Amino acid sequence: MEKIRTWFITGASKGFGLHLVKQLLQAGQNVAATSRDLNALVTAVGFTGSNFLPLQVDLGDEDSVGCAYSSNKSRF
Repeated sequence: MEKIRTWFITGASKGFGLHLVKQLLQAGQNVAATSRDLNALVTAVGFTGSNFLPLQVDLGDEDSVGCAYSSNKSRF
Protein backbone atom coordinates (compact mmCIF):
# COMPACT_ATOMS: atom_id res chain seq x y z
CA MET A 1 0.00 0.00 0.00
CA GLU A 2 1.42 3.35 -1.06
CA LYS A 3 1.71 6.07 1.55
CA ILE A 4 -0.48 9.10 0.93
CA ARG A 5 1.56 12.28 1.06
CA THR A 6 0.55 15.92 1.02
CA TRP A 7 2.01 18.10 -1.71
CA PHE A 8 2.08 21.92 -1.80
CA ILE A 9 2.42 23.01 -5.43
CA THR A 10 2.85 26.67 -6.44
CA GLY A 11 2.13 27.97 -9.93
CA ALA A 12 -0.34 25.15 -10.39
CA SER A 13 -2.72 26.58 -12.99
CA LYS A 14 -0.47 25.93 -16.00
CA GLY A 15 2.68 24.29 -17.26
CA PHE A 16 4.67 21.86 -15.15
CA GLY A 17 2.75 22.77 -11.97
CA LEU A 18 -0.58 21.87 -13.55
CA HIS A 19 0.77 18.63 -14.98
CA LEU A 20 2.19 17.64 -11.59
CA VAL A 21 -1.06 18.45 -9.75
CA LYS A 22 -3.09 16.30 -12.14
CA GLN A 23 -0.70 13.35 -11.82
CA LEU A 24 -0.65 13.54 -8.03
CA LEU A 25 -4.43 13.74 -7.76
CA GLN A 26 -4.81 10.80 -10.13
CA ALA A 27 -2.44 8.85 -7.86
CA GLY A 28 -4.66 9.63 -4.85
CA GLN A 29 -2.26 12.03 -3.16
CA ASN A 30 -3.33 15.11 -1.15
CA VAL A 31 -2.61 18.30 -3.09
CA ALA A 32 -2.70 21.92 -1.98
CA ALA A 33 -2.30 23.86 -5.23
CA THR A 34 -1.72 27.60 -5.50
CA SER A 35 -2.24 30.20 -8.18
CA ARG A 36 -2.79 33.93 -8.41
CA ASP A 37 -6.15 33.21 -10.06
CA LEU A 38 -8.28 30.71 -8.13
CA ASN A 39 -10.91 30.32 -10.88
CA ALA A 40 -8.26 29.59 -13.51
CA LEU A 41 -6.71 27.00 -11.20
CA VAL A 42 -9.97 25.19 -10.48
CA THR A 43 -10.91 25.20 -14.17
CA ALA A 44 -7.49 24.02 -15.35
CA VAL A 45 -7.28 21.16 -12.83
CA GLY A 46 -10.87 20.07 -13.48
CA PHE A 47 -11.02 18.00 -10.30
CA THR A 48 -13.11 18.17 -7.16
CA GLY A 49 -12.47 15.97 -4.20
CA SER A 50 -11.46 16.05 -0.58
CA ASN A 51 -7.79 15.52 -1.46
CA PHE A 52 -7.62 18.74 -3.57
CA LEU A 53 -7.24 22.16 -1.93
CA PRO A 54 -7.07 25.02 -4.46
CA LEU A 55 -5.67 28.22 -2.99
CA GLN A 56 -5.31 31.77 -4.27
CA VAL A 57 -1.89 33.02 -3.20
CA ASP A 58 0.33 36.00 -3.87
CA LEU A 59 3.83 34.58 -3.36
CA GLY A 60 5.18 38.11 -2.84
CA ASP A 61 2.91 38.62 0.18
CA GLU A 62 4.07 36.87 3.34
CA ASP A 63 0.59 36.99 4.90
CA SER A 64 -0.96 35.37 1.81
CA VAL A 65 1.60 32.56 1.90
CA GLY A 66 1.11 32.09 5.64
CA CYS A 67 -2.65 31.85 5.22
CA ALA A 68 -2.26 29.25 2.48
CA TYR A 69 0.11 27.21 4.63
CA SER A 70 -2.34 27.34 7.55
CA SER A 71 -5.22 26.25 5.31
CA ASN A 72 -3.14 23.33 4.06
CA LYS A 73 -2.17 22.30 7.58
CA SER A 74 -5.79 22.48 8.76
CA ARG A 75 -7.09 20.44 5.82
CA PHE A 76 -4.48 17.71 5.63
